[in-house]
Amino acid sequence: MVQRRFAFAFVLLCSAAKVLHGQHCFYTLRMFAADGNGWGGSYVTVGTNYTGEWEEAEFTLEQGSFEEVQIAANVGQTLALYFTSNASEVENIAFELVLFDEPVYQSTLPLEDALLFAHVSNCLPEPVPQTDCWQATYLDALSQHTLSWDHPVFTGSGSDLSPSNQGCLEQGEQNGVWAVLFDPSQLEPITALYAFAIVPDPDFPADYDLAIWGPMAQLSCPPSGPPIRCSYATGTGSTGLAAFSDEEQDVDGDGWVSPILLNEWDHYLLYISRKDNGPLNFTIQPSVITGIADPTSNQRITLHPNPATERCTLTLPHGSQGTHQVHVHDAAGRRVMHQTLTLATGSRSAELDLHSLQAGAYVVHLRDAQGQAVGSTSLLKH
Repeated sequence: MVQRRFAFAFVLLCSAAKVLHGQHCFYTLRMFAADGNGWGGSYVTVGTNYTGEWEEAEFTLEQGSFEEVQIAANVGQTLALYFTSNASEVENIAFELVLFDEPVYQSTLPLEDALLFAHVSNCLPEPVPQTDCWQATYLDALSQHTLSWDHPVFTGSGSDLSPSNQGCLEQGEQNGVWAVLFDPSQLEPITALYAFAIVPDPDFPADYDLAIWGPMAQLSCPPSGPPIRCSYATGTGSTGLAAFSDEEQDVDGDGWVSPILLNEWDHYLLYISRKDNGPLNFTIQPSVITGIADPTSNQRITLHPNPATERCTLTLPHGSQGTHQVHVHDAAGRRVMHQTLTLATGSRSAELDLHSLQAGAYVVHLRDAQGQAVGSTSLLKH
C-alpha cells in the first residue's frame, strides 16, 4: 500500500504512462521492499513545479513488497527526488523513477537522507548506464552461499547481455546478479568436476534462470560469446548444474544442465536472474567432485534420475560385480549417508534410498569390496 503523506496538485493516474498533446507525460515511481514489510516509515519526497509553483509530496510503502504511483510532468519543468530514512534497515528499500518503461533514476546503496536526483522533464527516457558484470561477486566453490540481492532496480540493466551472448535467456538481462563462480586455484587436486544447486528461499519461491561463460583466465565483461551452460526452464523449484545433464534447457526443460570441469586458475562467469524481476533470495549449494572419468566413457558411475527425490538408481562401470560401499557427503564434506550395495548376477545397477537426505547437493563416492575407489559423482536431492 502506498501512503501519500500529504496532498497537493500532483496528477496520479492508474493508466499506463503516455504523452498528452505533446506537452505532458507521466513518470512512474516504483517502490520496492525486499523483506515484504514495507519501508518502516522511510519515504521519498517528490518535488515539482508542475503547477507553476514548487510543491512537494511524500510517498512511502506502508506494507508489502511493491507499489507504484504515476506523476504528471510538463516539458521543461523540474522533477526532484529526496529520500528520508526512518528505518533501521534501509538495505531492504529500493525505488526507481521510470518513463516509458525505461529507468530515469534507480536508487543505489547506501541510501542517504539527501537530494538524490533532479531532472528537467523533456518527456524522453534517459536510461541509467550500469556495469553489473564488472561488479560480479567472487564465490568460493568449496562453500555454500546464501545470497540475497534486495534491490531489483539495481541489477539486470540490460547493458551486459545481447542476442550475441545471451544464449537461451530469451528475455535477455532481467533482474539478476553476476558472480565469478569460483577461484579454482583453491582446489586440490587441480582438476575437478563442479556442480551446484540454486535453491530458492522457501519463503520467497521464484523462477530462477542461469547462464555460465568461460573458462577465462580473468574476468572479462560483457561476455564475448554465448554461454557454455544455460537454463531458461520455467518453474519455481531448484535449478543448477547436475551430473551429466544437457548443456542447455529451454522453457520446457527441467532446469538442470551439466557440470563444468575446473582447471587451475580458470574463472567462470555466472549470471542468475529472476524471471519476474522480484528480489533475489536463494542458496547456492555446491558439489565438487574430484577424480572424475570422462563423462562420455562407460567407465564411470551414474545416477538416474538426477536430481532425485526419494530414490535413484546407481549404475556402475562395465565389469562391476559383487559388494560395494556407497558414501554420500554433503557440500561441507561431511559424510551424511552410507549404504552397502550387492549387485545381482549380471547386473551393474542398484537402488539408493535417499529418504534420510535433506534437499541439497551431495557427492556420492563408491568403493569396491577391497576399499578401492571406483568413482564419484554429484547428486542433487529435491
